[in-house]
Amino acid sequence: MHPLRKLREAGPPTPEQAAAILAENVVMHSPVLIKPIIGRELVAITLSNSFTAGMIRENMSSRASSTREPPCCAGKAPSRATRSKAWNC
Repeated sequence: MHPLRKLREAGPPTPEQAAAILAENVVMHSPVLIKPIIGRELVAITLSNSFTAGMIRENMSSRASSTREPPCCAGKAPSRATRSKAWNC
C-alpha cells in the first residue's frame, strides 16, 4: 500500500506524520494555488489539513440524507418549485 494511502486511512494525520514520508525538497503543485508549495514542513502541514478536511466532509455527507426534508415541509411533500429553491417553502 502506498505510504500516503496508509497515512490517510489511519485517521487524521499530524504534520509530523506527513513529514516523515516526504522528501526534504518536496514541491507540491495544486490546481487551486498559483504558486507551488515548497519544502517538507509546508507540504506536510498542507497535506495534514487537507486530509483532515476531507475526513470531516466525508463524515458530514454520510450523515446527511439525500431525502432530508426542510423543517417547514416536514410531513408533507414539497412541490417541484419548492424543492428547487433550497428550502424556501
